[in-house]
Amino acid sequence: AGKSTTFSMLIGVTSPSSGTAYIEDYDIRTALPAIRKRLGFCPQYNILVNKMTVIEHLEFFCKLKGRTWDPSEAMNLLSSLQLDVKQDARAGTLSGGQQRKLSLCIALIGGSEIVMLD
Repeated sequence: AGKSTTFSMLIGVTSPSSGTAYIEDYDIRTALPAIRKRLGFCPQYNILVNKMTVIEHLEFFCKLKGRTWDPSEAMNLLSSLQLDVKQDARAGTLSGGQQRKLSLCIALIGGSEIVMLD
């Protein structure tokens, strides 16, 4: 109980009502940009855009993290999760399992040092 709420606080979606937490010595109340650059998060529910392709998702979220986009890193991730054949498929056409795999790739893209799975 409270896992999703805790994750929301750690990634800065929700502010804690009191206290704080640290991720790699970064305070979640004062250093969210630095935390988000290092952090990958796979939410409980998919946050995919149906009309965007698999590869577009990875590029978008990599750049959103402030990391350097590397297509070869993306292809390695997709290949390791057997999604490489779907790189140009729109997210809305993927099966539920493939969408979860894409959500995991999004969490990992950009060399995330910390990955949280809800």
